[in-house]
Amino acid sequence: MNDPTLLFGLLAGIVLLVAGRRLFWLLVAIVGAVTGMRLALLWLGHHHSPGIALFAALIGGLIGLALAAFLQKVAIAGVGFFVGGYTAVQLLHPNGAGGGQIVFLIGGILAAILAVWLFEGALIVLSSMAGASLIADALHLQPAYLFVLGLAVIGIAVQSGFRARTRRLAPG
Repeated sequence: MNDPTLLFGLLAGIVLLVAGRRLFWLLVAIVGAVTGMRLALLWLGHHHSPGIALFAALIGGLIGLALAAFLQKVAIAGVGFFVGGYTAVQLLHPNGAGGGQIVFLIGGILAAILAVWLFEGALIVLSSMAGASLIADALHLQPAYLFVLGLAVIGIAVQSGFRARTRRLAPG
């Protein structure tokens, strides 16, 4: 695993899977970075240096950080859209079959609406789905849907456990 984009995806996926809700700003930055990297690869193809994809990831991550800092609801809607769309494609079109754009759009819109409506719970679910999807993608698992669902459930359980423990320890 000497490709920096694969290593980034694996490490980012693990962090999001277990601590995405607690690190909201990091969730938004990672989703921004992955989106920037994927857009660069989509627009430029794979015939460029990895530095260009990493630069696009840096710009996307900085945009995500700015959104997280100043526009929390917009940031969570954006994260919901991209994570929902990406995960819907991973689950329903793992081999890149036709219609992936429609699946991405519908999954993204539904997840964005849910993310704004159920903010705290959405952070847990979206970060777990994003982490699981990034890990599956980095490991090149095909078909990935069972792995993504299984890891997402584990991430939701871990993060929900952190949330419950924090509530018990809180004064009052």
